[in-house]
Amino acid sequence: NISARIKFVLLYHRKINMLTDFFRKFFSRIFGFERVDNIFTHIVKENRSSMRYNRSIGFVENSGETQYPDELHINGMNLVEMYRTKEMYLDIRNKFHSQFPEIF
Repeated sequence: NISARIKFVLLYHRKINMLTDFFRKFFSRIFGFERVDNIFTHIVKENRSSMRYNRSIGFVENSGETQYPDELHINGMNLVEMYRTKEMYLDIRNKFHSQFPEIF
């Protein structure tokens, strides 16, 4: 079981479609070629827009055992651990492919 941690600093980006396209390609590569099973990210609790964006690209809050506890408190800020599994990615990708076959 291989896990990866993502460290991105996402600043406000006017071209959200470009960012979403980047993540679509990123997840395709990570879960396809790199043989990663889980991706974890950490978001500042008060950063609602970042939490909302990460949920929109398939991440969910980790309510189980924390995988990276040292990442939950940084520079006086409290963070939330979120994750996305390969199965979650494949499920969403397959649903999208079946709903919009003309795109693929």
